[in-house]
Amino acid sequence: MHIRHIFKKSNGSYRATLMLLLQIFCILIVNNIFRSTIIMRQVQSCNENFEFDQLENDKNWKEIIANMKKPFGVIILNQHAIQITLNWLCNTANIFNVHERTLFFTLDEFSRINLLKSYPNLKVFRWTISCLTTKFQPTDSTYMSFFILRTKIIRSLISHNVSFWMIQPDTFWRKNLYFLKWKNIAYDILVDQRGSEASPESYKYQMNGANFHIKNPEPMKKFFDNVFWYQLNFYVTDPEIIRFFCRQSTLYRCKFIPYKFISGWEWIYTNQNDPPYFIQLDGETSGGKIQALKDYKLWFLNDDLTCNNKTVNNALKMVLKGQVPKIKTSSKLKQLFYIGIGQLLNEIPIIGKFHEIYGGIVSLYLQVF
Repeated sequence: MHIRHIFKKSNGSYRATLMLLLQIFCILIVNNIFRSTIIMRQVQSCNENFEFDQLENDKNWKEIIANMKKPFGVIILNQHAIQITLNWLCNTANIFNVHERTLFFTLDEFSRINLLKSYPNLKVFRWTISCLTTKFQPTDSTYMSFFILRTKIIRSLISHNVSFWMIQPDTFWRKNLYFLKWKNIAYDILVDQRGSEASPESYKYQMNGANFHIKNPEPMKKFFDNVFWYQLNFYVTDPEIIRFFCRQSTLYRCKFIPYKFISGWEWIYTNQNDPPYFIQLDGETSGGKIQALKDYKLWFLNDDLTCNNKTVNNALKMVLKGQVPKIKTSSKLKQLFYIGIGQLLNEIPIIGKFHEIYGGIVSLYLQVF
């Protein structure tokens, strides 16, 4: 009788604890969805500061596009990304024709001045946007507005009927991306993917969104018009909605860049065999990207922000030997943990298929992945 009483009591405590955890989880979901809704209102307000037609009618914008050597890449930055961009410029300084074929879209005068101070011959376009001059924080309104701006720039370039790359400066280069030949790959849009060759299959074929190529502008026009509409009305980044359209439609030829060309930071945490030509070094969500690059030994600037070519040469040798330090930051550990959860979800029947297509969108609303 006494044992049965204890069992009933413990069973009741278990149910009470479970109900409490469920209530907390529901509160967190509601709170995050509410927060996402508020952020979208801020995003829509910021969007009014950079109208598409204003960019389209800008004479300097038209002129710089017309004068760019094709193919070319576009980097978007504000003053808070100037050091990362200078680091990339140092990395690529001795790779033939990279600087000449890169268009720098700056969001403030400070960025424009400092880029040209270090590299006077760069192709720099300035479009001051007051709501995008602050430091981006993952998932906040400025961060989400940046993706909307990127889509507007893409739509504008498509209207000029040019083929181009959208690139990010937090990528280590060993080759010239613009001159690579994509044999046996027929595509309209070529996108990078998360992870590395060693990643589980369930993690592959998911757009990372740092480096991607628009090859055929005409079929991509409606594609990015749709992407823009969803971005403006839902809490979603362009990589997630691009992935959604690519998976759901046969109208567009979407292909993924093989890992031997571009891998994510995850490659560093493998045995580092077969180094890719490019390593995308995002994944730092706590604002420690510069320190992470220094710890990886992939930081190439002196204290006065001048280029140190010796460190670039050392880095090239280090990557070829597979000796990049496997640092453990809080952001990386968090990312690896979430990757593990994502893999588990992808392996569950029905849920796995849903997560494969919509996982990133749902995660943004829940602020999980």
